[in-house]
Amino acid sequence: MLDALRQPLETGVVHLARAARHLEFPASFQLIAALNPAPTGSHTDGRSSKSATSRYLSRLSGPLLDRIDLQIAVNPLPAGSFSQQSVAATSPQIRSRVIAGYQRQLQRQGKANNWLQPSELQKYCPLSTADLSFLEQAVSSLGMSARSLHKIWKVAQTIADLAAIPVERPHLLEALSYRTFDRLLNQLQS
Repeated sequence: MLDALRQPLETGVVHLARAARHLEFPASFQLIAALNPAPTGSHTDGRSSKSATSRYLSRLSGPLLDRIDLQIAVNPLPAGSFSQQSVAATSPQIRSRVIAGYQRQLQRQGKANNWLQPSELQKYCPLSTADLSFLEQAVSSLGMSARSLHKIWKVAQTIADLAAIPVERPHLLEALSYRTFDRLLNQLQS
């Protein structure tokens, strides 16, 4: 069932073919999902073997994971987190940055970064030769696909758009840090 989401995630359209009829429906959506990294809840608690964790995680296909832009590990909060005062950006401040970033994307390429085709990335979101080489090396060493490379590139450009600056190495590093699941799978295979 999850793999049926692959095409709509990629294209924003659902195609149905029934009894000589072909229908197309708009299906632009944001998928938000949660998954424990191991059958015991944590892959670091020592209660699950690498092979059991690998079997558990293999229920999600690589092609589906390639289409998930952000994969973030949520770690337990340290003691005292709720009682400490923190200074964080307010919702209106964040909203304003997001709107400005989105407007930059529309002005630059007429659509959001997530809808850019791989062939459009170098045109609208150019990387230096060194940064592109770095990204290719990182993707290769983590055993990721070309689709993952393009997703990371788009996320890095979005991060840069939020800061109102051109995409640079720190943006690539941050985008790579949002591929937690890929790194976990790589650890389990080594």
